[in-house]
Amino acid sequence: MTMTERVKKLRERILTLKPSISIEKAKVYTEVHKDNEDLPIILRRAKAFKELCKRKEIRILDGELIVGDASEEWRQGMVDPA
Repeated sequence: MTMTERVKKLRERILTLKPSISIEKAKVYTEVHKDNEDLPIILRRAKAFKELCKRKEIRILDGELIVGDASEEWRQGMVDPA
């Protein structure tokens, strides 16, 4: 099976990138939890998720046909405090 040019470019990009970590979610969750220490944990988590949804930038990277990712960059893992 042969790869299309688009897939070849995506593959090359992924293989050459160094993995990294995103702390965006952890920062939002930590901030919301600190500001709402008096609330039950379930409500703090709900508020944190709502705030993350408000702040999260939607990203569409070059060459993607199926878009949407939890991180900001290619080959990036997330720190998940929840």
